[in-house]
Amino acid sequence: MTCIEIRPIELREYPLARALWDECFAEDAGGYSSWYFEKKTGYGNVLAAFYKGELVAALHALDYPLTFGGQVKSCAMIAGVATRHSFRHRGIAGELIRAAHKRLSASGTCAAVLKPDVDFYAQFGYVPLAYFDRWMMAGSDGAPHRSFHSPTAGEMLELYRPFASSFEGMMARSEGDMRLSLEEAGINGFAAALGDSYALCTPLEGYIDVYELVSLRPEELLSSLAAEYGRIRFKTPRPMGFSSEKAVWEGELMFSMICPLDEGELLRGTGAGSLGELIGRGACTLEYC
Repeated sequence: MTCIEIRPIELREYPLARALWDECFAEDAGGYSSWYFEKKTGYGNVLAAFYKGELVAALHALDYPLTFGGQVKSCAMIAGVATRHSFRHRGIAGELIRAAHKRLSASGTCAAVLKPDVDFYAQFGYVPLAYFDRWMMAGSDGAPHRSFHSPTAGEMLELYRPFASSFEGMMARSEGDMRLSLEEAGINGFAAALGDSYALCTPLEGYIDVYELVSLRPEELLSSLAAEYGRIRFKTPRPMGFSSEKAVWEGELMFSMICPLDEGELLRGTGAGSLGELIGRGACTLEYC
């Protein structure tokens, strides 16, 4: 499309990026988008497309350090790819993604990750990274269960570390990252911990959605949540091999995709000879964005 300018936004244009987000992701308008633009992203993360000076499309590229083969790699999470309705189906999103890849590669970022839309993103070099199994569990009336509690950021990080070390592609999180996760959970839900497990949860109509579950042995926490709230829906990493007599399997979910921007750097020090080999060791990502 002619007359399209793609560039990073300026600070004064940050409210325009927020307005576009709220227009394209109406379900986030208000609570979540307010928190996201204040705490999660910043104007320096936003690449936008302008038509005759009007911001018509944007995406966010967030720092997303991932661990492969014990090596922390500089990666990015592509989020919030949005185009104003009247400018869709003109190839603008594709131009933005290619421009973002070019900028990220020049900055030393070796891979980009995003939530999947295979039909769209495969054309830009994205391949499946992490798969999950989806489950539903109903609580049993009168079944004994232990009480869970609200964890601290430090407690969550201590539980996260051994879980993350069991998979390839997990984010190298800090305590600050966990504080943000707790803040995000508190917008529309809650965090719960029991034993060596924690869960981030959102109440929905008729059940609790566990959107992040960290544990290699989560049965006790899951049973306690189900007993407390009646029904819970959760997902487990496919490499984990989870099974339970209490839970009903609902199917497979492709959770994330990855695009190597510098495959040599991505593989360096991991002992893997290809991206397929690296992912085949058992990949997992958790972050929603």
